[in-house]
Amino acid sequence: MKSTILAYYGKITEQIGTAKIYRTDGTNIPAAINTELRAGDIIKTDGSSSLTIAFVDTSILRLDADTTASLDISTISTEPNKQIASLILESGQVWGRILSPDTPTSTGYSLGTGDVVA
Repeated sequence: MKSTILAYYGKITEQIGTAKIYRTDGTNIPAAINTELRAGDIIKTDGSSSLTIAFVDTSILRLDADTTASLDISTISTEPNKQIASLILESGQVWGRILSPDTPTSTGYSLGTGDVVA
């Protein structure tokens, strides 16, 4: 079966203050509401900023002030249109609401830190 790779995996839906998005091609852009996030993007908020990302499966993550995180996507080739999204927290804090793993568009989730994955 063939997998579909999405053009983007989430959008910024809320933002306070300023943040930057560093793309895999070496460019960086200011974060803004409705900015589409892609695999490999690194998102950095400054000391007085926060932003919320809504993923295509309706899961959401909020990055607090002084946070750096990167978006990693792996395609599951055994099932069409299924992806695994990972937000790798380099520094700072995130809050999330993850879609229930028993829905048609999600196959599960894990939470991890540098020491533990649950």
